[in-house]
Amino acid sequence: MIHKLKKVKARYPKMNQPYIWSDPDNRYIGCPVDETGAAFYCDAFISVDVYNDLQEKCEKVWKEFCQKREQENKPIKDTKKFRLPLDEDNEGRGYCKMKLPTYGDEKTVVRQWDSAGERLSNNFALTSNSTMHCQFLIKGYKNGSQQGITLKLTDIQVIELAPPMERPSPFEAEEGGFKASDAPNGHQINTDDDEEPELAPDKGEDKKSDDDSGEFFDDQIPF
Repeated sequence: MIHKLKKVKARYPKMNQPYIWSDPDNRYIGCPVDETGAAFYCDAFISVDVYNDLQEKCEKVWKEFCQKREQENKPIKDTKKFRLPLDEDNEGRGYCKMKLPTYGDEKTVVRQWDSAGERLSNNFALTSNSTMHCQFLIKGYKNGSQQGITLKLTDIQVIELAPPMERPSPFEAEEGGFKASDAPNGHQINTDDDEEPELAPDKGEDKKSDDDSGEFFDDQIPF
């Protein structure tokens, strides 16, 4: 099922290159396109109504997926246990989780468009809290003991680009100490737009199925 969301806020977008979860770093890191598990990621904050509507659609797709598996003589034993790509942050704001695995194909990208419908470069770095439209495929998966619904992201359109966010300091100010303005050239301070810890992805979503041809849409902007 193809679905679109309009004017939602981006959460932790990672579409300027493929990324993979790193246990040692406890975060996503950039990686080559042919790295096992490489994917593009972007969550979207959604309203309660949109959250509930998307949950209904996901449950419908899951039911159809289970019926198809039954017809193929590959029944799912416990159809009531499945993962949904929906969650809440530590402030209770609902969001959906979208991704696009690369499957080692360098041509795989999330197409990004500006508000006028012009294609953005593949390495365009969308920022958190930007307003966007997005299009994805709601899809069921079964990989060993892991099963559920994934939102396979294909396109986003940037309506309003938000400035980069900075993680707030956990420390109080100290008088008379070092200040950023005192830093010599070559000692620039890096910032990170992550406000809260991210969670490792469900790797069961990454298994490529027979219908993952990647040719879902034409070359025109879908919004």
